[in-house]
Amino acid sequence: MHLSQPQREGFLGTLRRIICRLLRCDPQPHPQPRPKDNPIAFEPGKVIIMAEYPPGLELTPREIRDRVAARLAALKLDRPLNVNLAPERVIVLRSPQRTLATITGDVPAARQSPLLLLNFVSQLHHAIALPQLVPPRPSDGGPVEVRDSPYNKPDADSDPSQPPDAGSPAPDQAPAMLTAATPTRPSSADAQGFDLRAASPNWLSSGAPYIGGGGPGAWPIGIASVTPNATGLQPWDFVVPSSFQSPEQNPLPVEVAILDTVPDFLALESAYGTWVGNGPALPPLRDPNPLLTTLLAGPSGGPFNVVDQSGTTAVGSADQIDVLYQTGIIPVNLFQHPYPMASHGLFIAGIIRSLAPQAKLRLIQVLNDDGGGSAESILQGLTLADRPGRSVPLVINCSFTLRISRPGEDLAETLGADLDKALAEDLKATPGNTLQDKINVLTQLMHDAFVHVCQSSNVVIVAAAGNNEVVPPTGHPQARYPAAFDGVSGVAALAKDDLDPGTPDALATYSHLADDQLSEGFAAFGGDVAAGPAPLRADVANGMLGVFIEELPEELPPPTGGVALTPNTSGWARWSGTSFATPVVSAILANLISSNMTPLVAREQLGIDAPDIDVSNAVPARQFS
Repeated sequence: MHLSQPQREGFLGTLRRIICRLLRCDPQPHPQPRPKDNPIAFEPGKVIIMAEYPPGLELTPREIRDRVAARLAALKLDRPLNVNLAPERVIVLRSPQRTLATITGDVPAARQSPLLLLNFVSQLHHAIALPQLVPPRPSDGGPVEVRDSPYNKPDADSDPSQPPDAGSPAPDQAPAMLTAATPTRPSSADAQGFDLRAASPNWLSSGAPYIGGGGPGAWPIGIASVTPNATGLQPWDFVVPSSFQSPEQNPLPVEVAILDTVPDFLALESAYGTWVGNGPALPPLRDPNPLLTTLLAGPSGGPFNVVDQSGTTAVGSADQIDVLYQTGIIPVNLFQHPYPMASHGLFIAGIIRSLAPQAKLRLIQVLNDDGGGSAESILQGLTLADRPGRSVPLVINCSFTLRISRPGEDLAETLGADLDKALAEDLKATPGNTLQDKINVLTQLMHDAFVHVCQSSNVVIVAAAGNNEVVPPTGHPQARYPAAFDGVSGVAALAKDDLDPGTPDALATYSHLADDQLSEGFAAFGGDVAAGPAPLRADVANGMLGVFIEELPEELPPPTGGVALTPNTSGWARWSGTSFATPVVSAILANLISSNMTPLVAREQLGIDAPDIDVSNAVPARQFS
């Protein structure tokens, strides 16, 4: 099954937006998204299957499809369901240790039942799962080893003195659901080393009440103008220790891949004409936006300098931004994200360009304009980021979260409002065999994909911890995935006042905890939010300042309600969320790598240099404005 291509703006839409900016059009109501029948955490009726084989074995997508289908046919499942596989849905991730391939299949019988799909995927994963991969460490001198899952933890209500598998069903009970303590099978690879590794739902990534997907912690606020300083730091620059800054002499090359939203290419060209221009012969239509100039034209301005590299493995020069679009991103908008946010990825690119001007930026689309995506689009983004032939160190910035529940959360938000409550309660009454246990285990495919990329040469992955509009009484929630995956550095957000000497550091009110692995997590300035009722809005003075090239959302008061889109005349906005703390860490890691550190050593060094006073690994980086 092919997914529909997201609509792009087109010439007339671009022209309308330019005219609106010039004439200051009245706000236009944003069309409300279609209501979704089942606001669940994974694509209905879809399963992703992961295979692995030796790096020297070359297989076509059709050959991968055929081998996976043959393996599935040979399985003896208690409740088998038909799975339709298409070679067009194959994604290949390579590393020196192994090649991983994923294929997304359609399960027609489970299209209308999230619980049936989850049961089937659990049964399938139980039958094929290999031990989880383990990320490399800076001290590793030999090959990467595997170890037990970091998520095999006893439930909070269980006896902590018992081993993690306490309460698991006896072997002859044939549990209907895979538990977190269920051991994985030994390898049964064929003569060429091909084997199945894991199965998973196609987890979604999208705006939600706790702001999943690319959704930031607060709505953006338009800024009428930003006045550049004659000398010294600019309002959008950052004050950081000298050891965190871009090397002044002979910086080594480094790439930063931003997996996020990407504005339509015509919208980028329109923004160039509106706020950048090319000297006296082609002046911008509006006051120039210097930070946008560094992104769309280069440090000194000049011609449009963005290249669409979609469908190629080509890479432009270091001062040029490459954009890569996907045509199969699922058109998801869970919980009706109230405004378009195609500028999310570009805003992040501006933060990184300001802090690490020497880094080569590649903006890779994994989310649609509403911040919605899926495990499949993210897997494709990882493949595009860690491209064949890459020879320079790579930082991958993931300012999104997957809609996978963590322990203690309401499972109705994962399985939808139609969840069979009686069945759920019955399952919860079985120690070690809860729905949450099952969900924990079904993160392995994505966990292994991220770890696999980390095992490639010179790669580090940085991810947003997630946002909440209201912090629960129990404290800041756990980090969301992928930030919580072992090997991925999660990033929580600090408020601006937390960076003042003598002021106790504390996480921003909207922030999740940084990471499940404390040594891998960081906290950085992510922008302040204004006081007031939900929805949260970025603080007009202390939100993160950055580039924003689309219309700005404005909530309409009752009785009209809804959201209006207002013209953006400056190309600037303030925004807040862990999404924007994440590129601060990514950029500083890029600077350390340019100073002749490997990515893993750079991460370890940043953890040493970032102070542990009130918040672990609090990165001292303050925006100058």
